[in-house]
Amino acid sequence: MEQAFRRAEQIEQAAFEDMIEGAPRALRAAIGIGLERFDGVVVAHARRVPDVVFNRVLGLGICRPATEAVVDRALGTLRREGIERFVVHVHPEAEPAELGAMLRARGLVPFRRHWVKFLRGPDPAPSVETPLSIAEAGPRHAAAVAHVVSRAFGLAPAVVPFLAALVGREGWHVLAAFDGDEPVAAGGMFVRDRTAWLGFGATLPSHRGLRAQSALLARRIDAAVERGCDLIATETGEAVPGEPQTSYHNIERSGFRPAYVRANYVNRSSATGAARW
Repeated sequence: MEQAFRRAEQIEQAAFEDMIEGAPRALRAAIGIGLERFDGVVVAHARRVPDVVFNRVLGLGICRPATEAVVDRALGTLRREGIERFVVHVHPEAEPAELGAMLRARGLVPFRRHWVKFLRGPDPAPSVETPLSIAEAGPRHAAAVAHVVSRAFGLAPAVVPFLAALVGREGWHVLAAFDGDEPVAAGGMFVRDRTAWLGFGATLPSHRGLRAQSALLARRIDAAVERGCDLIATETGEAVPGEPQTSYHNIERSGFRPAYVRANYVNRSSATGAARW
């Protein structure tokens, strides 16, 4: 399991590195997005997109124990960029064991909702029926698909061309659910070294309840297996009483199993609100 969890963390980290570093410079400048990498840690920041989707710290304490200096450097990068709303992910086996205390000492608190990492092997995906058609997005649908993701997650309009640039990029596969010729749901997949990461699952409110995300999960799983992947990873917010668990249940029904819960640390001012991704 240790090897699997490291692969799961590494593929998510690689996806965000590639998404940011592979985007055209003009697009990165348009949303003020950047990336800093050191000691196995990735710090992503976007000045013009105040959302934890693009402002986060990944990999802390995974490759090697996090020191006080590493923690200060990660948080210093975000604060230097003027980022107030961000998340620091902490794996349950991250080192040192005092990592959470180190973050709390710097004014961070655990978010009310942690993220569950789900893993599955190359077993075939279950069959899913939906009235929508599922296909990989091509260049002519790139902007429309990006609009679906942006609207569903409430992201700034500036991210639309940035997300659209993922369509057709090497290593990425962006699938969409279509109502006629109109994309109404989307999901991304990044593949590297026989490992796949599934993310960006989004459906417009007008088309929820049609099993679009279940169908998109199934199609991406099959696509990952076709590309030789033997480990597929994804994540969503943990089940919280009184809140919808649609994404959680969709993932479980697709053959994924919860592997671990990853804590999220945020500024005290960001400790309330919804975990949307």
